[in-house]
Amino acid sequence: MNNNSHRNNMEILKIKISEPLKEDIKILAYIKGVTMTKLVTQTLENVVQKAHEEIEEIRCRRAKK
Repeated sequence: MNNNSHRNNMEILKIKISEPLKEDIKILAYIKGVTMTKLVTQTLENVVQKAHEEIEEIRCRRAKK
């Protein structure tokens, strides 16, 4: 699986999810007009970005002490 848009940042994850959740993701992806993979990737990228921001915030607070 090669995706040049992610270049060297691409990793392949194998995620087990329940069938009802998989169906919900499939429906939401259809509504948004994207693939399931794209929807899950965008969601994970958002989570990782939020975690990064929280870590930076904690570091700044600690540095001020």
